[in-house]
Amino acid sequence: MPDVSVVIPAYNAARTLAETLDSVVVQTFDDFEVIIVDDGSTDGTATVAAACGDPRVRVISIPNGGVSHARNHGIAESKGELIAFLDADDLWEPDKLERQVALLKARPDIGICVTGAIRVDASSRPIAPMPLFEHSDDYTRDLLLHSNIAGCTCSGVVRRGLLQAVGGFEPGLQYCEDWSLWIRLSLRTDFGIIADPLVRVRVHDGNTSGNPYLLERDTFRALDSFFATAASAPYAPLRATVYGTQWMMCAGSYLHKGHLVRAVRCLCRGVAVYPASVRRPLGLPYRWLARAFGHLKDVQP
Repeated sequence: MPDVSVVIPAYNAARTLAETLDSVVVQTFDDFEVIIVDDGSTDGTATVAAACGDPRVRVISIPNGGVSHARNHGIAESKGELIAFLDADDLWEPDKLERQVALLKARPDIGICVTGAIRVDASSRPIAPMPLFEHSDDYTRDLLLHSNIAGCTCSGVVRRGLLQAVGGFEPGLQYCEDWSLWIRLSLRTDFGIIADPLVRVRVHDGNTSGNPYLLERDTFRALDSFFATAASAPYAPLRATVYGTQWMMCAGSYLHKGHLVRAVRCLCRGVAVYPASVRRPLGLPYRWLARAFGHLKDVQP
């Protein structure tokens, strides 16, 4: 039985899947299985997966049900005590699994390990590092207030028992499914953090993260689901702040795509829920400049 199961949901990923698999099979830690869940693809995804030729890789084909459903299916089919996630267009550095497995074995009190990540373009050239908090006194609080603080989905390795205890990925979510899962995990365990960027997240036109409609729909589905649980009670005082901040993020996403009316609608909802959230759009010019200069200084080729 392998130590680690790597779950890769794949929908029409024939163009990128081979490179993704290459980054897995060369891992310096090799006691793993790879489960590719072909989520109703209509291109050659299954053919590319089968061509890998590594006996640790198997392909499961299911009708299209979305990324959360595909990941949950892969988890159910997996055998490892540790579950790692990777999207079919992203890449791992060769020592990623080795370093995460070592941390989790050394720290049985930690239920999830995440790493730093860097965005790359369609040709795998670095664009910018992704946000990561190396330490937090309350990961639930910081996840609610700041969204992406604990690595992207593809950086996570989670203990099977803990993943089962929280119910896996929330069905139906296409956008912030990792955020929803990280929040639920954070109620039960601390995060082990490896700050080095061991994941390369590919940015391209097909990313769901560039869809402001999905951002709005799934962000508030996830928040409504969380705040409806008894476990959310200690964070109830943050609710207005969290919703206001997320409405402002939706406004910015719509504005970036040129949807002015929708952007104004989200901005108004954010101000209505939490008036102080208006400071976020007022600070946009400064943040854009800071990001631009920070990326030029920090990103290494």
